Amino acid sequence: MNEPIISVSGLRGIIGQSLTPEIAVRYTAAYATTLPAGQIVVTRDGRTTGRMLADTIVNCLIGLGRDVLDGDIAATPTTGVLVRHHQCAGGIQITASHNPAEYNGMKLFGNDGRILSASLGEKIIDIYRHADPPPTQPV
Repeated sequence: MNEPIISVSGLRGIIGQSLTPEIAVRYTAAYATTLPAGQIVVTRDGRTTGRMLADTIVNCLIGLGRDVLDGDIAATPTTGVLVRHHQCAGGIQITASHNPAEYNGMKLFGNDGRILSASLGEKIIDIYRHADPPPTQPV
């Protein structure tokens, strides 16, 4: 299996190949452990695979004991607005931006409604790559 493309602001990959539900759960769990208490916003763009990923991510977060605000279809900047407006711990936008239709991905937001800092993004990548099994408690 191919690896997803991971950067400090998120990941993207080809659905069913480099981005599977298992990868989305592992990445979501790594992200969730770095957040303070509070609700997490999940939004998506209009890609056909977005609902599947949103359901996977929302169920993962709920399984980790997190409250979720499902914003359904929204533009990426709207995710940040929702995080700030609802005073959430963070947010996940499901999108692959300009990539072809077979791709999808996850952009991560901090509680300030902005894309994560490089240092926090690196911490999440490290947790994602090295935690086995995926973490379920804050690190």
